[in-house]
Amino acid sequence: MSRKAKDIILLTVVLILALSMFAIVIFDAVMRNKPTTALEIYIDETPINYQDKENAAYAYVFSNAILDVTRQLGINSNNKELSELINAIMDAMEKARIPAQKLGSIAKVIDNSSQDIVDFFRTSGEISLEEMAEALSKTKMQHIADFSNSFFATTTLTEDEFSQILYYYMLANATTSYKQAMYKLGKQDYVTFISNTFYLINTLGQQDKDTPGAKSNILQAVIYELGSNYIEILDKVGIDAIATVLGFDSKYQGGDDDKVDKLNALISSISDTIGAVFGIVGYAMREIKSSDIDAIMHYFELEDSKEKDDYLIYIQSIVSKKVLKGMTNCLKYFNEELEMTAFSDKLKDMILDSYLLRKAIVDEEEDQSIIDKFNQGFEDFMSAINYFYDKDISIQDLANMEQAKYNALLKKAKGIADFSAILDEFSFNLVYIWASNLIVGGKL
Repeated sequence: MSRKAKDIILLTVVLILALSMFAIVIFDAVMRNKPTTALEIYIDETPINYQDKENAAYAYVFSNAILDVTRQLGINSNNKELSELINAIMDAMEKARIPAQKLGSIAKVIDNSSQDIVDFFRTSGEISLEEMAEALSKTKMQHIADFSNSFFATTTLTEDEFSQILYYYMLANATTSYKQAMYKLGKQDYVTFISNTFYLINTLGQQDKDTPGAKSNILQAVIYELGSNYIEILDKVGIDAIATVLGFDSKYQGGDDDKVDKLNALISSISDTIGAVFGIVGYAMREIKSSDIDAIMHYFELEDSKEKDDYLIYIQSIVSKKVLKGMTNCLKYFNEELEMTAFSDKLKDMILDSYLLRKAIVDEEEDQSIIDKFNQGFEDFMSAINYFYDKDISIQDLANMEQAKYNALLKKAKGIADFSAILDEFSFNLVYIWASNLIVGGKL
C-alpha cells in the first residue's frame, strides 16, 4: 500500500462534500446544532511529547495497531517507508497537541476495522486504479457522512483536532505547490476551511425532529457563520489556492503527446472552476433563514403526498434564489469580466470534463449517452433555478393552484432535485481522477 494511496483518505471527504453541496444537497442533511465555541481555535504551540512516561503507552498502542494491520498485508514491521509514515503521523499529532489518550481511542478504531482494511487491500498490497474505482463507486454522500460520524465519535477527535493533524502532516509531506497554497491561506484559515467542512459532513443524515422551531434559529446562525468562513477565505486567497488545496493543480507527463495535451486541458478546465463551488455554497448558506430550515425539516418528515409535492416546489423555489445569488457573487473571483451565461458554461464544462478526463486516463471510450445526460441534466437544472428565481410562491398558493400551472412548477422542482444524481457521478469522476493522480503522480 503506497503512501500516496493512504493520503487519499485525508482529503477525499472534503471534496465530495463540496461537490454535493453545490446543488444545496446540504439542505436535506444539516439537522444538528454545533456549539458556537466549537468554531473557536485555541492553539498552544508547544508539541506534546508522546515519549514522556505518561504518554508512551498510548503511543505504543497506536503504533502497534497500525503495525498489526500492515503485518497482515504482508508488510514487514521493519519496513522503512512504513516507519516513516507512522512517525510522520505521530509527529503531526504531537504538533497538533492531540492528547495521548486519544491515540488509544484511534488504535481501537483501527483494531476494530482491521479485517475490513485487510480485505480491501490484501489482493496485492497496492491499490490498483480498478480497485480504487470499485471502492469509490460505493462512496456516496451518505456513506461518507456515516463513516465520518462514526470515526469522530469513536476516536473522540474533534473536527478542529483532525484538521490540525492534517495541517501539520501536509505541511511536512505535501508537494511544494500544495505547501505554497497552505502558506497563502495561513494556518488558521486552512484549519477553519477543513474543520468547518468536516462539521458539515458530520451533520449529514442526522435529523433531529425534537423542537425544530427552537433549534432552527441556532442552526441558521451556524450555517451563516460557516458560509461566511468560506467567503472570507476565498476573498483572501482566491479560487486558485483552493484548487491546489483540493489537489487539482496536477500536470500530466509522459506517454503520447496528444494524450498528455488532452489530459492537461481537461484538468485545467476543472482546476479553473472548482474553487468557485465553495463560493457558491458560502453565499447560498448566508442567505438561509430559519423559516427555510423549518420548511426543509418538515418536508423530510412527510410521506409521499400532495403536501410533500407542495413543499418540494416551495423548497426548490427557495434553493433557486440562493444558488443564483451565490453564482452571481462568485463572478468576482475570475480575472476576466465573466457574465452569468459564461460562468454557467464553465460549471457545465467542469462537470462534463470530469467524465471525459476519467475516461481518457484509462483509455476507455466515451459513452455519448452519458455525455448527453450530463449536458441535459445541467441545462435542466439551470433552466429550473432561473424559472423559480423571480417567483414568490407560498404553501397557501400551491394548495389551491390551477393544475396545469402546478404541474409545470412540480416538473421544474423535480428537475432541481434530480440534479443530485448528476452531482453524484461528478463526485465519483473527480475522486477517481484525484486518486489516480495520487497513486501514479500524474505519470502516464
